[in-house]
Amino acid sequence: MKTFETASQSGRQMEDELSFKIRAMYLHPIPWDLTKLTTDTWALTDWEWYIKFLHDAGCNMFSLFVWPHQYYLPDHPETYKNEWRFKVYKEALNYAQGLGMKTYLHHCYTAVPPFFVYDHPELEATDKYYRGFEACWSKGKEEILPIHKQVIDYFADVVDGFILWFFDIGFCGCNECRDYASVVLDYVDSIKPIIGNRSISLCLWGFEGIEEGRFGMGPNPGLREKVLDTVNKEDFVILDQRRTDTLQMANKRGLDVVEFAFFLDPEGGVENNNVLPQPKFHEIEEAVKAGVKRGSAGMIAYRLTPYTQFASDWVFYRKLLSPNKPISETVAELGHAIYPQNGRASDFSKALLLLDKWWRGKDIVDLRDSLRLLNATRTKVPTNTMHLADAAEVLLMLVEYVGKKEHLEEFVPRVQEKMNRMPIFQSFTIDQIWPGSRSKVFLTPRIEWWIQRLSK
Repeated sequence: MKTFETASQSGRQMEDELSFKIRAMYLHPIPWDLTKLTTDTWALTDWEWYIKFLHDAGCNMFSLFVWPHQYYLPDHPETYKNEWRFKVYKEALNYAQGLGMKTYLHHCYTAVPPFFVYDHPELEATDKYYRGFEACWSKGKEEILPIHKQVIDYFADVVDGFILWFFDIGFCGCNECRDYASVVLDYVDSIKPIIGNRSISLCLWGFEGIEEGRFGMGPNPGLREKVLDTVNKEDFVILDQRRTDTLQMANKRGLDVVEFAFFLDPEGGVENNNVLPQPKFHEIEEAVKAGVKRGSAGMIAYRLTPYTQFASDWVFYRKLLSPNKPISETVAELGHAIYPQNGRASDFSKALLLLDKWWRGKDIVDLRDSLRLLNATRTKVPTNTMHLADAAEVLLMLVEYVGKKEHLEEFVPRVQEKMNRMPIFQSFTIDQIWPGSRSKVFLTPRIEWWIQRLSK
């Protein structure tokens, strides 16, 4: 069995005594259908670019959460449209394994495809968190397990293990499910024979709220202790880094804790937190520093739109390898990794540092200088950096709009015209067949989201 110590050669040279053992990526291809931007639309070439990029940065664990709307189940024709997607996901996981990375599939105990709630309305979850795919485990166990078996069996030969979720993306709050520890442990026991000898690790995101009686659930005293007591020492638990009390509980039990760096890509149900490029270098540095102090075994990033956020991923994994190395050095290494020969490495690195500085200080001069340097790297530019530059150009337009208070109905067509020439924004413009109507209808609420975010 591969260990979590696997890293790229360049990453291996950087490791020091503070390196995190587990340096993980949690990729969530939520079905947003934003061409190229979101991973649910990616071809295998996109996956291979990104996985290789993560590997070279020092990431040693790659994991996917397959959204229930994306299930391909051979016994259910309603899901045949997803067959291509499962094939691509499987090839991506196989590619990551071939690079020496450990691979995991995230899986939620209530997950069922949307058609399930039509076929079994009496089994739909109570107090459900999302629409269309949450089932009640207590009532629907016999119907849920065959579906989960098909998904697990499909990916079993390209993953080293499975990460089980029990809250967000879903839970059931009916009377039978309110003894949450019993439900969690029953699911783990039920799924073990299907998973076989592969690793089973738990994500306990949201358990604090359930234990405290929030989210429509009654209080569940001792929930975390009951579940943590069942975790095997050779596996790990994913925990919310903001809840140090749960981290301490796991540490006392000698468990490997992987901190969920959710701050890197919170989606909030909309795209406004992901499409605009924001490096978050300072936040990464602080999170890694705190993880070192707590003695956690690793950290796991969360990514939805890699083409606009990939620079953060590089810095994140390099910091996990060498927490004491300055951010400026890790950014410089990224510049040289992307531009090893044509002399643009320095401009690209400076552009990223200025972009990060702008988000913290909001001096528009920094943003304009960043975009100028990004545009200077367009000569023989790799596709991924071209997409980043285009996203930064839209960001500058939005920032200037916030300062001028132009009428929105006049501003939207200008943004639309700009995006028309940018492949990364195909879903906002070209994919909308009727440019005078559908494109504007699709784009306007996104611009309103971004303006609201930038006005804070």
